[in-house]
Amino acid sequence: MNKKDKENLEFKREILIEIYEYLSEISSEDFMMSNYYMSKSDRLRDCKKRHWCRVKLCPVCNFYRQLKVSKDLTEIMNYLTKDYNFFFITLTIKNCQGKELSYKLSEMMKAWNKFVEHQTIKNSIIGWYRWIEITYNMDKKTYHPHLHIIAATPNENIDKKEFQSQWKKTLCLDYDPVINITKVRNLENMPNYVIKIDKDKNVILKMETYCKTYCEIVAVLDGVLDHRRISGWGGEMKRLKKLFKEV
Repeated sequence: MNKKDKENLEFKREILIEIYEYLSEISSEDFMMSNYYMSKSDRLRDCKKRHWCRVKLCPVCNFYRQLKVSKDLTEIMNYLTKDYNFFFITLTIKNCQGKELSYKLSEMMKAWNKFVEHQTIKNSIIGWYRWIEITYNMDKKTYHPHLHIIAATPNENIDKKEFQSQWKKTLCLDYDPVINITKVRNLENMPNYVIKIDKDKNVILKMETYCKTYCEIVAVLDGVLDHRRISGWGGEMKRLKKLFKEV
């Protein structure tokens, strides 16, 4: 990690600490929640490389976790590359309000478990790594939960219409969900799919200039992601991950 990346991660961590401290103050009448937020602030303050604070929004932990995933993916994909192709898949639903986010995520995860067990999908994908990503639309004040997947397939292409149709059916949607499928052509670019660092500090506005909105976002995402499994492996890629770990 270069000096600029370290500075950006440190900046994001400091802002997050301030946010949690602020949340502990405004929830001071609720003793449990006040202690909950202050505890996360303390853990973030002590967070260093290889010292997991277990705060789901921690930029430092997320970076090193993503770095490890990228390394594991590259090793597994290099092993499989002679016989399989790899695709980067994004499965989405419509944006939702913060109060709906937890329910929507739970529905998406239930749908994903059914989706990968459907015979047409199993015939197409032999292994995968999946993770949750949530973005926020500042203009509409809505959240956009979606799934990112790195998938291995013996086929040259993935039928986008078939995947979209199956995703729609599994979620029982009354609209056609947006999905994207891109072939991974260069395994050396694997970190670009998994590891993300904001290069622009202005993306995260300081508390005094944007306190209310950003604090609300942190509170929503923290509540939704706490105790939730963010990522997972499946199929042949899961088997190989376990195998390489034992070696």
